[in-house]
Amino acid sequence: EVSNFAMTGFWCRHNWACWHGGEYLGVGAAAHTYVHGARSWNCSSLDTYMATVEGGSVPQAGSETIDAATARRERVWLQLRTNVGAAVGRRERLWLNQQDRLSVLLDAGLLRWCGRRIRLGRQGWLVADALALEITDLLEEETLSPPADAGRLQALEDIGWDP
Repeated sequence: EVSNFAMTGFWCRHNWACWHGGEYLGVGAAAHTYVHGARSWNCSSLDTYMATVEGGSVPQAGSETIDAATARRERVWLQLRTNVGAAVGRRERLWLNQQDRLSVLLDAGLLRWCGRRIRLGRQGWLVADALALEITDLLEEETLSPPADAGRLQALEDIGWDP
């Protein structure tokens, strides 16, 4: 993990759940909650938090609904920061493998494919945020202009083909 340390064979279950889209409940000042595609956060001031709770109210300072594009962006950003990398769907893999910008990053050893996941290469850990941004930008371009052979890809996926 870029942000945390765990001994070999161990990991922070809370972080792992957050980074893989799992639900979590935030308790305390500035804590965040994610349930059913909605994220909310508590007020950050401990005094305000305590006064609100003691007054019988919910100390929520804000909330947002996470749309599909945001969920995908966050999934890639967060999973790429782990030692297993980001899960990438078939259509996403096909699109990414057609992009010269990704080829440059792969050739430089900043990124690498590991099965159905894209992982940071050894030097990639030093620029993880920039790489995550580049991948999500490429994936958002795919959403705007899907590959010309998307119909053929769907037909192949229907019979179980998995590049």
